[in-house]
Amino acid sequence: MIPAINPILKIRKFISHYFHELSRPSAKYIQKNILLELVHQRNKAFVLVELLVIVFFMINLVCKYGPPSAQIEASIASFGVIVVFFLTCRSHPETFRTVYNIVNCLHGISMTQHGLDGVLGAWQATVVYPNLVYLFTGSLPQYLLSFIVQTSIMNTYLQDYMETSIREMDPQVFVRTFSYYTNQNMVFNMLTIILTHFMIKMHIFEFLMPKQNEKTLKDKRTFC
Repeated sequence: MIPAINPILKIRKFISHYFHELSRPSAKYIQKNILLELVHQRNKAFVLVELLVIVFFMINLVCKYGPPSAQIEASIASFGVIVVFFLTCRSHPETFRTVYNIVNCLHGISMTQHGLDGVLGAWQATVVYPNLVYLFTGSLPQYLLSFIVQTSIMNTYLQDYMETSIREMDPQVFVRTFSYYTNQNMVFNMLTIILTHFMIKMHIFEFLMPKQNEKTLKDKRTFC
């Protein structure tokens, strides 16, 4: 039994090491070690969340929650941004930030093409996407751009679609679908808060530890 497990552990260790190194940003673009480590942790969190999103949409597809075409499209989009991320995160981080923002903007719009259910999802997406953009890019300009675009989409493009959904959907179906997308986005917001919380704690720890060590060393010298 043990010989059979060893190759699996080696493969897992190799994948973990490769993933760790591949998500590490280049020190050429980030000079401070503390910021470098923070971005590295954020990069790994991004890939983990996107993989969980793909699993989530695949479960929805199997359980027939929401339009099947929407679940497949969202999974492909998540896989696509992971590929772009690995190709650009080390040396061209701004390319990834821009692509990720564009994909989020286009995905909300494309959801309206998956029936009335998709319209409700697109409406909810305008609220959560700017937060995800800021969490995974760390860029205030990208966040503000996403906020402006998503607000514009909600107040212009989605208005007619939303009116049609309210008028044509059965009230029970409308409430159930709207609740489904609300719960989904509440989970995304929860992940945003949790990841932000741990990244801030890590940043504070990395910032304070060198100073604490320096103070301890200074105290030792004083007593000596």
